[in-house]
Amino acid sequence: MTKNPDTTDRTPWIDRRDIVGLIGVGLIGYGSWLVYEPAGFLTAGAVLAGVAIFGVRS
Repeated sequence: MTKNPDTTDRTPWIDRRDIVGLIGVGLIGYGSWLVYEPAGFLTAGAVLAGVAIFGVRS
């Protein structure tokens, strides 16, 4: 059975959870940057690297 191209599922590739996660990483990085400037980049980079390596369970 073939699907009609007009009725295909159009799910977004990014959802609310992704947006909230990126905003959270940004806020953690900014908070660290207020204490010590290089720490902001290190913290945000470490969080994003951890997500990239270990993935996110959904």
